[in-house]
Amino acid sequence: MEHMATQSEVLANLEADGYTANLRIDDDGSIVSSGLRWDPADVVVDSTARFEGMSNPDDEAILCAITGPSGRRGTLLLPYGPDLTAQQAETVRALAGR
Repeated sequence: MEHMATQSEVLANLEADGYTANLRIDDDGSIVSSGLRWDPADVVVDSTARFEGMSNPDDEAILCAITGPSGRRGTLLLPYGPDLTAQQAETVRALAGR
């Protein structure tokens, strides 16, 4: 059986590759972190990974590795499923629609 990387392993690898900003989606749909505010139209999603909980649906998540317009890179961790807010879903659609 092939080893499946855990969320913490993938995050550690991305951080080692320079994805150091811990990103989130703000109430207005911007992608933000300390001192950063990016419009979803101005970022590039470099990779994504989906994680499934072994027994708890609350453990399901999507991790996006993102490069912003300044070249700064970070990770965006989102719930997968019904815990995704309407604003998060709208921003994800904007990211995926390009």
